[in-house]
Amino acid sequence: MQIAASAVSPVRISNGGRGRVYDGSTSTPPTTTRMTNACPLHSPLGSQVIDPVTPEHGYTYGGAIIGGRSTGGVALAGGICSTSTTLFNTALRAGLEMGARLNHYYYIDRYPVGLDATVYATDYWSQSMSFTNDTEGPLIIRSFTGWGMVRFDLWGLPTNRAVTFTTPIITNRTYAGDTIEYTSSLRTGTSLRVEYPHHGFDVTVTRIVRDATSGEVIHEDTYDSSYKTVDGITLVGTG
Repeated sequence: MQIAASAVSPVRISNGGRGRVYDGSTSTPPTTTRMTNACPLHSPLGSQVIDPVTPEHGYTYGGAIIGGRSTGGVALAGGICSTSTTLFNTALRAGLEMGARLNHYYYIDRYPVGLDATVYATDYWSQSMSFTNDTEGPLIIRSFTGWGMVRFDLWGLPTNRAVTFTTPIITNRTYAGDTIEYTSSLRTGTSLRVEYPHHGFDVTVTRIVRDATSGEVIHEDTYDSSYKTVDGITLVGTG
């Protein structure tokens, strides 16, 4: 018996999840620590995707939101949310089946509104980002990093999926203030910005994935995010 076979070339099914670690308008500039932790993906989708998060695997301490405040250099793999958010948006725009996702405590304006994806782990709790390859073939993730940027391309067989998003619906806006705190730990005449103001709001975004030929809905996901209000803080020295 002879079996007829034909080759199908892989195509790039999503490069829409390009995310900036830094674009000059955010409060956290690109650093060696952030770029070290930003893009550790190394495997085809379907196997273990990242190395264990340990210093032995190259991770360092970086910034994180802890207790509702920005901190620097205290969290192992701090900055890895740039990876999770960018990869989340890549998979989202590829029309894949999405899994776990949670927004950050406050809105970080280098990410799409309502479509960020934080990841973290403590001794008692963890938050992941996940998605499933529900296409008919394997997928390959290609990652790219540069100074101040991280990008993912997702390659696989053609899926014939069309992806659309609703316009974000923003409600319950609250506005952050800016405060000054005096401290003897800084010399008189000096100051240090330790927190930028972050306005709070709720937002809803819906993604719809359809078969591009029949129009049949394959996935419909609604993401509700609630971003907290965080007042800015500048320390002024009195020492």
